[in-house]
Amino acid sequence: MRKKFFFSIIIPTFNSANFLARAVNSVIKQSYKKYEVIIIDNNSTDSTNSYLKTLKQKNIKIIKTNNNGIIAKSRNLGIKKAKGDWIAFLDSDDTWKKNKLKIFYNHIKKNKTDFLSSNCNLIFNNGEKKIFNNKNYKINNNILNELIIKRNFIGTSSVVVNRKFLIKNNLRFNEGIKFTTVEDLDLWINIVKVGAKFFYINKQLTNNYKHNSNMSNDILHYRNLLLTLNSHIFKKKNIKMNKIIWLKIFIINILRASNFLFKKNKKTFFLLIILLLFVFSFKVFTFNIYISKKNINSIFKYL
Repeated sequence: MRKKFFFSIIIPTFNSANFLARAVNSVIKQSYKKYEVIIIDNNSTDSTNSYLKTLKQKNIKIIKTNNNGIIAKSRNLGIKKAKGDWIAFLDSDDTWKKNKLKIFYNHIKKNKTDFLSSNCNLIFNNGEKKIFNNKNYKINNNILNELIIKRNFIGTSSVVVNRKFLIKNNLRFNEGIKFTTVEDLDLWINIVKVGAKFFYINKQLTNNYKHNSNMSNDILHYRNLLLTLNSHIFKKKNIKMNKIIWLKIFIINILRASNFLFKKNKKTFFLLIILLLFVFSFKVFTFNIYISKKNINSIFKYL
């Protein structure tokens, strides 16, 4: 009889030999054991392949692919191959606390939920640690505004989602190049929009390592972030958004991106500002944006 897995853990990797073993070992050491591991290797050219050959466990599956630099393709391939009831994501440079799966399993059994996440520890090259988020979001809370207005507070390596829920709603990571580094936020928004019951575990169960090779440390991340938010707010016309809130989102992300642009080319920075201001003005004044007293009051909550 084929062994039944409760969790399918998807680990995409590319030339991450220096980190991959650490990530996989954090899974092997989990106190909860009913899981399978699916490692999606994007034809690494470093010593990753040598390490993968040492993994003899029957519950570890290794798949070779060519994702053309789109990590969403690797994650989606993992979802397609998964056999577990629940899918967990783990980036190859992150790790889990040894009781992560056990805690998630207990919450799933006690609560009717489709989509779970937890706090993360951010660990920097200099050894500094920070808590990524410290809030306690309960089931059925409307987290859509949080995802839109604030930074993405759901770390990919902390997420567990019901596999049947993804299949039923035909939800996957967007593989478009303009969603690179923000394909996770796009999926979380889509999951919430179709009515997923979300549960946030207020414990640091994931270690997220920040280093120079992180894809989200690039200026393109902020460009793609604005494009993604724009697609949800304006193009799909499915999120009621106050123009002042959108302006706040716009300014915050431009300021975050400025650190990268100023280091590379100040002229490019100012040209981008002018262009984006023009696009923003066009959107705001040609689209019927919903404004209410409730929305105006909500602005002050996030200032």
